[in-house]
Amino acid sequence: MTTNSPGGPTTRQVFLGLFIVWQLFFLLTTNFVPYFEEFRKRWKDSQVLDEIAPGWTEGKRHLADACKLTNELDDRWADLTGQGQGWSLFAPDAWRHAPFLALEFRWEEEPWPGELARDLTPLAASHVLEEAALVSAADKPNAKTRQEPLLILSENEPADLTHFFRVGKFRLRRYESVLGPEHPKHLRAYVRWKWRRLQKEHPELPPPEQIFVLERDYQIPQPDGQTSPWDWQGPKVLIVACLEGVDP
Repeated sequence: MTTNSPGGPTTRQVFLGLFIVWQLFFLLTTNFVPYFEEFRKRWKDSQVLDEIAPGWTEGKRHLADACKLTNELDDRWADLTGQGQGWSLFAPDAWRHAPFLALEFRWEEEPWPGELARDLTPLAASHVLEEAALVSAADKPNAKTRQEPLLILSENEPADLTHFFRVGKFRLRRYESVLGPEHPKHLRAYVRWKWRRLQKEHPELPPPEQIFVLERDYQIPQPDGQTSPWDWQGPKVLIVACLEGVDP
């Protein structure tokens, strides 16, 4: 059992202090070291930098190894604690595309009773007049209608690209940004949540046979002065995953 001198820090306080120091180190290095690497690549021919840090501009020697090791440690800690710092607000590294998650609910496409009746009536009729009567009866509206695929967009995707200003829903936006086949539990939990919300609005809908998880990607134009900044191209739709039904 660890004992502490009177008035000294407890073991718990020591570990807390070490965690705070490490967290501050992580936030600083994970946001600045990658920029040092980018700076090194752009100024690799600089003789001044080569004199200050020999070998660093070529990705060699102690400083380059330290940067590489720091990046690896930061990446592992970010993955472990969910603190990915992959953001950028200013040029030249601002994002050039805006992806949004979407779900497409699909129901099995099978012949419906009315369609089957129209196909089978010629076989059941004994003469022309009887066939015409049976076809007319089969063409009457059927109580059961075909359910077309239903596309549910993300709450973060703007209805009008010229009026695009997001306030709130940051946690949802963050959650949607990491969903994919590599996170099956989180993906199915998200699909269940969206389906329950849809069921409350449309209780008449039967459970879907398939759910396609889609990424709707908009390309942001270059700031060339000739293209409108809101003249986005897209969306380019990519299939992220396909789920068979909704888990109970």
